[in-house]
Amino acid sequence: MTFFSSKEGEVMQNRERMLLGKYYDVDDENKIVTMSYCFEEASLVVDNSLDNKEYLIKDEIMEKIISGMKSVPLMYKININLRIKDFKNYSKEKVVEAFEDGIEMNHYSLERENKRKWIKTLVLVIIGIVILFFNTIAKSESWYGTKSTSSGIASEVFDIAAWVFIWEAVTIMFLTPTELPFNSNRIKFRVKNIIFLDDKNKIISTIRFDLKDLKWDSVSTLDSISKKLLLIGGAAFLGIATCDFITTIRDITSYIKSPIPEMLPILISTSAISIVIDLLEFIAGIGTLSIYNGHGPFKKTAGIIGIILTVLFSLLFILVMISGASSLLLSISWSFVSYILYVIGNILQFIINKKKKRLEKKEKNI
Repeated sequence: MTFFSSKEGEVMQNRERMLLGKYYDVDDENKIVTMSYCFEEASLVVDNSLDNKEYLIKDEIMEKIISGMKSVPLMYKININLRIKDFKNYSKEKVVEAFEDGIEMNHYSLERENKRKWIKTLVLVIIGIVILFFNTIAKSESWYGTKSTSSGIASEVFDIAAWVFIWEAVTIMFLTPTELPFNSNRIKFRVKNIIFLDDKNKIISTIRFDLKDLKWDSVSTLDSISKKLLLIGGAAFLGIATCDFITTIRDITSYIKSPIPEMLPILISTSAISIVIDLLEFIAGIGTLSIYNGHGPFKKTAGIIGIILTVLFSLLFILVMISGASSLLLSISWSFVSYILYVIGNILQFIINKKKKRLEKKEKNI
């Protein structure tokens, strides 16, 4: 096996630098590459098909810019010069505004797509885990029957189905590229300025991408983390509630097979409590998906359910301390971990929303 020597590596880098300088203006000292595009008319850039509405930028123009950016090494920032020789009846200010708005709208679309990816991923993982749990219970309780052949086939089918859901979740989150026409994050972090020029190379306007100056309503890091904690805790609630419900069904069917009259009151009470908790966790899970997605049922139930779950978990811990039933503590450990994530996410969201409302009120007063 032959490896490139350091000298050969330098030659390759020099060749890339030469090609870069052939098509773009390269400022090696400041690490800036200037990409220049020229259009004969504004109609080649602007989509004016929306009747009585503002201009839109054609997707193919943004795709061309993004495609060109891919050829620039990551060590360079990028300036983009857009020269339009003849604006004709198009307003110069509105063309510039259309570029800025188009990039910003794509940014919001990207955020929504990322939210959908997280929701789809977690839901598919939960479905896969629930199917695996059901399959384990079904095999141990002989729900597929006593014949080894039919039981084995049914078990194999459910096992394959579970892993299909889990693999699909991995594919959506890590292997599926964004479907958006262009990635606004790439522009936000790589582009320094977009400069608009007329036919005489006179600067019409400049869009600056200094992160502190962007008008975009970007989600803060703390807001993003809190929503993901809330989402993970809520999605786990969905899985735990479903698995607990399967366990309750198993307990009931086991009692029907071998009834013990004196155990019936205990079975009824524990099953009733379990179903109530499972229902609360399921509603909490749906609510968190709604909060994260921005719409859906049970959005306003998070605080109430959080308080009820706090009371229930406190009572369970008191029972554990009094009875010394450590096995009970083990059985609710996953629910408790999900509850902690759920509560922390809700508390952080409450603080963030209060802060946003104060800022909005302050801006209105100004």
